[in-house]
Amino acid sequence: LRSAELGLLELDTPAYRYIDPWLAQQRPPMESLLKQWNGNSVINTVTVRMLLNMRSGIKDYDDGALFKWTLDHPDEDYLPQMFLNNVNKTFEFAPDTGGLYSGTGYVMLGMVLSSVQNASSWELLDQMSPLLSRSASDGGWKLALDNTQFMMQGKCNQYKDVTHQYIYN
Repeated sequence: LRSAELGLLELDTPAYRYIDPWLAQQRPPMESLLKQWNGNSVINTVTVRMLLNMRSGIKDYDDGALFKWTLDHPDEDYLPQMFLNNVNKTFEFAPDTGGLYSGTGYVMLGMVLSSVQNASSWELLDQMSPLLSRSASDGGWKLALDNTQFMMQGKCNQYKDVTHQYIYN
């Protein structure tokens, strides 16, 4: 929402307009959302607002499959592109006609943000700048959520007091 406030994106713009150029920049380049959804043009009607409001109709990732993958690959990251590659490409409902939690939709929002920030890769996405606010006392910038921890690349347990959702030592 902060990116919309700053004029970097429009909430009612179809998300593919932001995501497709970003996918094309990846190495190796990834196919457009339309191709990934096997030519189903409904994917191109999903807006940024629908993704934010969990009204896209895009299914959530398969938690059981992710659990298995995590146990089989404990030293690897499950990359955002993998969510798109592995999600069921049928819609739960027509966009904006219902509501359903979709972690995949939020991964797609991360791709939107990467695109508007000109971050050529997921690792270059600045997750912190939208959370910065001006301090009333000195006019400087500070993190609005002082107790927030963002997991970046690598194992979750590299961060103090954080464990992986599936693995606990």
